[in-house]
Amino acid sequence: MVKCCCVYKCRNVCNSEARAKGVSFFRFPKDKRKRRAWTNAVNRDKWTPNEHSWICSDHFVEGWHGDDPGDENYAPTLFSYKKKRTEDDFDREQRRLDRETIRERLCSEKVNMEREKAHLEFSVLVHGSYCKIDDSGDHDQDIAAAVPCAYHEITDDVDVPIMTCDSGKS
Repeated sequence: MVKCCCVYKCRNVCNSEARAKGVSFFRFPKDKRKRRAWTNAVNRDKWTPNEHSWICSDHFVEGWHGDDPGDENYAPTLFSYKKKRTEDDFDREQRRLDRETIRERLCSEKVNMEREKAHLEFSVLVHGSYCKIDDSGDHDQDIAAAVPCAYHEITDDVDVPIMTCDSGKS
């Protein structure tokens, strides 16, 4: 029987041309764990390897399979029918991660600002009224309120006016 690679769209056949290119052919391993890894890597629907199933060296990173399960050559990994990730794919993923990081940082800043504000208000209530109410007009809006937060929103059920320290001079 002719040795040919069982991988989808692979046309390698064990002949003089393949030998000239340095292509080797490997039977599916007898070890159940390794055999399952190879079968899963080949990813053919309703197919199980038999004694006539071969995989060529083109599907292994270094052209040879390894015995260590942690090795990248433990199972075949190179397949022409699988989409290779392009530079655009990597750039898109990096932009997504950057947006996620910024969103998490802004949310964290918002939570910290709310905690600091609550701590300050509590401190004023506990330590006496050495501060006066500032009725000078419009104050800066909480910038963090405009930032969408993936975490729960911290709500303030107490309306406390902005306070400034009284230096004692009138």
